[in-house]
Amino acid sequence: MAAKQHEHDLTKRWWLPPSFGIGTVYVPLLRNGHWHLMIVDMYHSDLVYLDSMKNDEDTAERKKQMKFVAFFLETLLSDKGFYKEWDGLTPKFSTYDFSEPETGQQDELT
Repeated sequence: MAAKQHEHDLTKRWWLPPSFGIGTVYVPLLRNGHWHLMIVDMYHSDLVYLDSMKNDEDTAERKKQMKFVAFFLETLLSDKGFYKEWDGLTPKFSTYDFSEPETGQQDELT
């Protein structure tokens, strides 16, 4: 009985309540040896792209990667089993618009 109760307590700690109070998720991403940051901003329905070494070709690929990750998070959070109590609302991260605040840029290494 004690083992079963302990297992239940561990499981219970990992479940999120229906409104778990997280409005911003930071996701560091690595693509072709370069790190960039994706911020999922649920308050403004934005996928924020922060990159200190932008160029048109890489930016397009990095945004595709961000959409893939957004879809993955959306799929993960659409599973009712992920929540202790589910309120029926599922975030649609893959429909969020991109936001690209101006950031400092580094020189490319040669």
